[in-house]
Amino acid sequence: MPGGCGTYCLRVQGPKWSHNVTLDSALYVPEGHSNLLCVSELEKKGAEVVFRNGKAVVTNKGKVVLTATRILGVYIVDEAEEGHF
Repeated sequence: MPGGCGTYCLRVQGPKWSHNVTLDSALYVPEGHSNLLCVSELEKKGAEVVFRNGKAVVTNKGKVVLTATRILGVYIVDEAEEGHF
């Protein structure tokens, strides 16, 4: 069960860039062992998501917002070394 709803910030990276991404309306689930990203929520906010060759690329207004890599059948967001904060 969700323990609350709020804003979640994470530092993401690409091959030649890194930046902060703020996710609004993020659910906090205390029992959760992983953070999940809802593709339909991204799409509702105007983002486009393309899945190809084991990578997911999320763009908004033509700019890459974040990327993810498929590992064992699950896409993992490519976070910067510092991780989320």
